[in-house]
Order: sequence, then C-alpha cells, then structure tokens
Amino acid sequence: MIRRICFCTLAAGVAFVATSARVHATPYASAVTVTGGNSVSFILNEPTDSLSYVINGGAPVSSTDGLGKGVHMFAIPPGATFSIKAEKTAATGFTIPAGGTVAQVGSAAAASATNLSQDTAAAGFNLISDDSSVFSRYNSPRGVDTMKDANSPYFGNVYILNSATGSVTGGTVIGPGTTPTTASRALANEGLYALHADESDAFGNGDNAVNPTNVDTFPAFLSGQGNSGYRITIAPNGKIYAADYSDANGQLFQVEPNLSGGVTTAINIFAGFGGPAPVGTTADGTGLPAGQNHGSISSSYVTGSLAGGNLVVYAVDEDLNSTHVAGATGNASDRNSLWKWTVGAGGDANGANYSAMPTQLTPGISTAPAFPASAAAAFRQPSMPARPCILSQPVFCVPVVRETACLAGPVSGVSAW
Repeated sequence: MIRRICFCTLAAGVAFVATSARVHATPYASAVTVTGGNSVSFILNEPTDSLSYVINGGAPVSSTDGLGKGVHMFAIPPGATFSIKAEKTAATGFTIPAGGTVAQVGSAAAASATNLSQDTAAAGFNLISDDSSVFSRYNSPRGVDTMKDANSPYFGNVYILNSATGSVTGGTVIGPGTTPTTASRALANEGLYALHADESDAFGNGDNAVNPTNVDTFPAFLSGQGNSGYRITIAPNGKIYAADYSDANGQLFQVEPNLSGGVTTAINIFAGFGGPAPVGTTADGTGLPAGQNHGSISSSYVTGSLAGGNLVVYAVDEDLNSTHVAGATGNASDRNSLWKWTVGAGGDANGANYSAMPTQLTPGISTAPAFPASAAAAFRQPSMPARPCILSQPVFCVPVVRETACLAGPVSGVSAW
C-alpha cells in the first residue's frame, strides 16, 4: 500500500493555516518565520520526496536547499503571500498493515513484552528521530505532546515533561529502532523540555527542565515527587495542561508554551493542592479536605479556554469518589473516575482556584480491585521508554492501581519519535 500525503502552509505576513487534516508521520513545515519581510525560514520534521513553494499564487518553485530534515530557507518579495508544500510517498506506517499478527498477552504465540489485551494486526513505522541524540534521552519522562496549532509560532514543537533530576547513560533504546551510540545526559530539575520538529533544542535550555512559576509565586512542580508533574496535553489554543499525580501536589496547571530563557508561568486550575494524606482518614474514605474538588490528577483533556470564559476540563482523578462530591448517597469506592469541571473563566481574577465540584461522567474502578495476573498485565502500560511516542490525538489514561491503561478511539496515526 502506497500513501501520499501533503501538508501546506499558507501565509500572509506571519499568519499560517494548516490545510491538511493529517499531520502524522508526514513531512511538514513548522516554526515558519519571516525575517526582514523577505526571508522565510522553516523546519522540516523529516526528509521529504519533494519540497516546493508558491509565492503570490504563482507557479510552484522547487526548493534549492535540499529535501532533508531540519532548517530550510527561501526568499519572497516584501509583503508577499506564500505556501509551502512537502510530499512523501511511504510504503509503511502505523495505519498500514504489514502482514502478520501481534498476539495478545497470555497466548502461546505472544512475545513476552506485548502486554496486548487482544490480537492486533501488525503494522510498520517510520522512525524520524535520531536515537543517538541526547534529546531522545529522559530519565523520568511522564508526558509528551506536540503543538498542533499551525497559527502558533511554536507549531510543531514537542513538549516533554520530565519529573525528576537524574542522568541517563544511553545504550539500547526500548522500542523500535537500532541500538544507538551511547549518549549520556544529566538532566536538572523537574519540568518541561521542548524540541523543534527536527529534534533540535527549541528554546536553548539544554539539560535544564523548566519548572513554571505558578500564579501563587511558587514553582508548579515539587522536587522529590516522582509524579509531579505527570501527563500533559496541549489545548487547541496552544496552552499546555500539565497534570500533577503526586499526593503532595495533586493539581492541574495551565502552562504557557514559551520556555525562552528557562522560565514560564502557570495557573493552578483548581483550589487546593494534593491528594489524600492518607486515604481513609475522612468520613468519605478519601483523605481529601472537605470541599476540595480534586485529588491527584493523572491526565486531562480540555475544551474552550480561561480567556474565553468557557473552559471545560475532563480529567481522571485518582482520589475523588462520589461520596466526597455528592454526600452520603454517593459511592465511596469509585475513585479513578472520569470527571467534568465546567471551569469557565476560573475561580478568581487570575483564572485559578476553581472550587465547584465536578460532574462524574464515567464511574471509576474499585479502590482496591483484585485482578487476575493476566488481566492486570493486559491493562498495564510499561514505563515510558527513553524515546517516547507522539500521539496525534488526545488520549485519556486511566490509572489502575497506579499503573495506567490508555483508552482512545481510532487514532489517525502515530509518529515513532
């Protein structure tokens, strides 16, 4: 099966519009910048078969600086409009069957590390990252997402949340790819890293994670907490939503995507910080302070925005149960539910500290479920590899006894990155 997909960027000045519905494992122009009114630069995320430009609606002009991954440039007349077109034909990909079947866990044919709950058609992948790059290495990666808003100056950036100071020595990478040259790296602080689409350092922060300064002037994430922060999702308006799954600092933060100079800011969406301390110390069995509308949050999805006054948060909370939210008539054993908070413009003038209780959308699992070993293995997600995979659609991750099972509909594609 041959697949041909293109991505176009239309520009007037520095405004860009993506016209392709598919931007997955496909060459595309990111970080498009116009300098001096007549010089256009952009970053190509992977090598392409063809690369051309259309200026002021004229005939396509082929690139003169190659077809490779990385920075490309071309000139335009002052004030001109232009488009960038990259095309590639690929015989393999995540949604293209490669023949054969990956067997489910527990079957005689299953590989020891599949952890799949059902037989799955085998597919291929296109590796576009560099396994030998230090920017593929993270000692405690908890979340990853890409900036998908083509009108953002950070379009195509990859954001990684690493939750602890530490070092990695390189060697074999878990997952697809070959054994790379050893690339040691010492990572400082807990927080966010950002890469361009070609895996270069987006803001020049190197090995130093950016821990956002929250609106209360304290760092958003706590040191010494392996799950502070946790999963991230980037909203359609470009804001980063970082979950904090730690007991000490459970929260959801809205983070600004500009990490220049190693600094950025955050807003704690909900009032109060932390999960239970400890479970079972309150009448509802949660350990949460009375009236607190959240605990430790593992993952989130949002619609709307604080600025628009219509923010809605969907999140999985490890600690909330129906008794805590609704009183004695609620279920005290339905932690790990999916909840909906209609936040609007937030709880105060800064958009922080929203305190109203959420609505339960999907009941969670029992607080202390007893799974057969085979079922537990089927639901368990292994620790994120040193080279994460970038999903092109949001995924809810439901914690199962502090392991995670990822639930998603049909995913349009995955880049092995």
